[in-house]
Amino acid sequence: MQIRKHKRGITLIELIIVVVILSILVAVGYPQYQEFTNRAKRNEARAALLMLATNQERFYLNNNTFTQDMTALGFSADPFTTDTGSYVIVVTSADATNYSATATY
Repeated sequence: MQIRKHKRGITLIELIIVVVILSILVAVGYPQYQEFTNRAKRNEARAALLMLATNQERFYLNNNTFTQDMTALGFSADPFTTDTGSYVIVVTSADATNYSATATY
């Protein structure tokens, strides 16, 4: 009497089922991940613009005018790039009464 050992492993059907399940999970999860990262980047730009506004107000108190020079506001470069490099912050116009700044993706 001969005892046969059954080979253990996965079949092609099992492999296809696993690939299909993983594909469905990725199709559902990836757009949510992208939206999460986009929100984080927008929050970073918002924080940089708020810091710019604070620095502009401080500059105005000392000089009675606003400035377009980012280095005069305490930023490392003109134009200033956020920490992750996602946005470039620029003061587009400034005079004695107001200023305008943009964050470009």
